[in-house]
Amino acid sequence: MARLLEAKARLPEAAARLSEAKAQIPASKARILEAEAAVPAAEARLLEARAGIPAAAARLAEAQARVPEAEAGLEEATSRIPEAEARLAEAEAAVPAAKAALAEAETRLPEAEARLVEAKARVAEAEINLNAAQKLQKGGFAAKTRLAGAEAAYEAAKAGVQSALAGLKAASSGIEGAKSRLQGALAGVQSAKSQVEAARVGVQSAQTQIQNAKAGVQNAQSQVEGAKAAVETALSAVEGAKAAVILAKSQLESSEAGVKAAMTGEESARSAIQSAEAAIAGAEMNIDRLGIHAPFAGLLETDTAELGALLQPGAACATIIQLDPVKIVGFVPEAQVARVKLGANAAARLVDDREVFGQVTFVARSADPLTRTFRVELTLPNPDLSIRDGQTADLAIEAEGAKAHLIPQSALTLDNDGSLGIRQVTEAGTAEFLPVRMLRDTVQGVWVAGLPDTVDIITVGQEYVTDGVPVAPSFEEVIQ
Repeated sequence: MARLLEAKARLPEAAARLSEAKAQIPASKARILEAEAAVPAAEARLLEARAGIPAAAARLAEAQARVPEAEAGLEEATSRIPEAEARLAEAEAAVPAAKAALAEAETRLPEAEARLVEAKARVAEAEINLNAAQKLQKGGFAAKTRLAGAEAAYEAAKAGVQSALAGLKAASSGIEGAKSRLQGALAGVQSAKSQVEAARVGVQSAQTQIQNAKAGVQNAQSQVEGAKAAVETALSAVEGAKAAVILAKSQLESSEAGVKAAMTGEESARSAIQSAEAAIAGAEMNIDRLGIHAPFAGLLETDTAELGALLQPGAACATIIQLDPVKIVGFVPEAQVARVKLGANAAARLVDDREVFGQVTFVARSADPLTRTFRVELTLPNPDLSIRDGQTADLAIEAEGAKAHLIPQSALTLDNDGSLGIRQVTEAGTAEFLPVRMLRDTVQGVWVAGLPDTVDIITVGQEYVTDGVPVAPSFEEVIQ
């Protein structure tokens, strides 16, 4: 009983471990689903990172293409400096001419008029150059310095017109006009200097553009390297997600193994309980066996054991007979056993001519190997215990009825083949053999079957006639 209590105490612990192991399975399945869901996201990031490499490479190619353009712009800006310096020299060379023109303007008014016409032509030319420079600058084909030079030239030409007009209006003030021209020449020098400075600024701007282009190349290269690093990172993320799926599946397998182990532990605990209960039942059975009890109520026939005697297992200590109900045993030939049914009514006649009644409770399926008969048992009540064990009785068992003739046993005869039967008188007055089947032998005669309903049986002299022999019978009335 202590082992039973101990086994029962272990059952809740085993059940708790089983519940804990089962509770881990949903979490393991959820981790598998989570890990499997992370794989497509990681693969999508990998595709995105791989898709970023061509874009970064295109930006690198674009940045590399800008470097020659910037270098070409530097060469163009550098080539403008000599032109601007040449214009400056030209403008400086125009100053003496302006001074000479001042002297000449004092003496030649017609020449001033011609110069007015010339100045107006220059205005038109400067206007054309200015329009061209503005359009080129809008299209991005000319620098702002060129536009500024064109504007300065335009203004200079207009100043020349004003100077010429001034010369025409006041011939007497030719000196003033010449001075104005001189001032214009000086302004041309300043404009040329401005153009030179603008050309140098253009060179610096082109150099800056080259530096920016090279920096863009480096930036694009960094982006390409970053895109490749992103691909490596995405690959690592995909491998990590797949490894997480494998790990989650292994955890699920471990959880399932834990459930099986917990189930085994619970079954072991239940087996221990059943073993302890069986041990208790065995102990109680052994305790019950300390007293000897008959399996049924009856009469004590013999008392072979004495008080205090040592009995071995299987040794008899007493014989008890149960006579109510009593069992009567008989044996039926194999030709008749098929007619005996369980539950059929039966009667037994004892040696003292008493008749008792009961029912068939057993019909053997196996014949006795010596007699080839089948055991049949009748069970009937014996409340007064008047029927004793071992008495002899004749049995009669109720079976399905059949038509039969009661004839004297002496009327039976045998034919040449040894078949049992009788001889009858036919309607033609001849003898004829008819086979019969004997059903029952009684004191009054034998019951036979197999004959017609009405038959004239030869009871005396049947052994002296054969089939077809004419006979002259004499009949006697037989009361049945």
